[in-house]
Amino acid sequence: MASETPCLIFYGGVGGEVGGNQILLADPGTKTKFLLDFGCNLARRGLLYPFPMTPKDRGEMVNVGLAPSPEVLISKPFPGPVSGAFISHPHADHYLCICLLPEGTPVMASPGCLTMMEVRRSTRRKGPEDEVGHLEFRPLEAGKPLELADGFSIRPYYVDHSAFGSMGVLVEASGKLIAYTGDIRFHGPLKDYSLDFERILEKKGPDVLILEGTNAIGARMVGEDEVERDMASIFADAKGLVMVDTNLGDIWRTSSIVSAAKEARKDVLIPLRLLAILEALKEKACRIRPDLIRMPVPDPREPNVLIYVRPKKRLEKWEKDLLSLCEEELGSDKLIEPDEVAKRPHELVMISEHPASDMRDVGPPKRTVLVHARSEPFNETGLVEYETLKAWLRTFGIPMLHAHSSGHASLIRLAEMVERVGPEKAIVVHTPEPELAKRYLEGFCREVITPGPGEKIRL
Repeated sequence: MASETPCLIFYGGVGGEVGGNQILLADPGTKTKFLLDFGCNLARRGLLYPFPMTPKDRGEMVNVGLAPSPEVLISKPFPGPVSGAFISHPHADHYLCICLLPEGTPVMASPGCLTMMEVRRSTRRKGPEDEVGHLEFRPLEAGKPLELADGFSIRPYYVDHSAFGSMGVLVEASGKLIAYTGDIRFHGPLKDYSLDFERILEKKGPDVLILEGTNAIGARMVGEDEVERDMASIFADAKGLVMVDTNLGDIWRTSSIVSAAKEARKDVLIPLRLLAILEALKEKACRIRPDLIRMPVPDPREPNVLIYVRPKKRLEKWEKDLLSLCEEELGSDKLIEPDEVAKRPHELVMISEHPASDMRDVGPPKRTVLVHARSEPFNETGLVEYETLKAWLRTFGIPMLHAHSSGHASLIRLAEMVERVGPEKAIVVHTPEPELAKRYLEGFCREVITPGPGEKIRL
């Protein structure tokens, strides 16, 4: 019966949003409701809550439209609990709204993803988004099926992306096969995982393929090895301090920076939050498959790795704990403050999560350069932040160079995936150009859908 057909409801990550994926797969036949990511629209959040503002509570997050309420998830499209939420990778735009999930909801992700999510919660100022004690976190094993109900099962697979522990998933719901790529690329250190996932989907023949379309216009499809070569050349040529603007969760980029600095015979300054990430990975490396790294994880104990300590009036507990660890295990000579940076800037490469703030603290000496090693902005908030960065670069007289490889596949490569897999429906989310993506992919699939907010698609 048509009423028993599974359906998809798109609460976020659509209508031109890059990120904020909130996709509900509801199967009346098995009475199962399952979420494919439950992230936050960071552009909207940034407009509503510019730093240092944060949501007042979880109720306000719902009221301002960041996510549907637990009551909505429980009551629609039919009454019943949420059987689980699959988190594809540890980027906030894919998981930050899990705090709004109903009591006891299982949150499922790879062990590496769960580790990175925990590091984020433990190293940032606490807010309602960190209130997740009511949830059940379950690690997933790649390739191993998990049955949630008779006739409803999931099977996760690792894929290549710029976030550690990224996965795609194949879901069976009342005889329908639904594949979800999460964020995916085919040119990074783990590209063979994406190729394996593509081959599995080609063999299984899913009815529906949900894929991202981030790189509809403009992207640099190069490997991380080329990024490392670019940075090594920049570091060697630079006559002063080099600041590198990057996403701290991209472990491969961090590895490239440290290796490039070593080749250029320079020391690397890492922020405390990056130290927390590296220590978490080291602590749990025995439980996280080592082949998911493929590059050496930087060791803070290496001679050319130093810890940058930002000047703050009050340190958070996690910062105090890390500083104690540094002094006990690494030695206080590993800790570098802004005034020490000025003494030997030409010997240093500084990894920065917030370069504008670090510039102001350091008072960068002459000959300083900045390497932009992260994605170009996709939304208005990102553009404002990018223009702010450029304004500070002009103020200090700092030129900017680029060394980056996208964390997302090109639309051309995704079209190849659609053609190989051959789904009845291709659904594009997580794209700034939904109409462009739809028109292009229609050359490779009979039915291409770019949903709008709240749209329900029956399978």
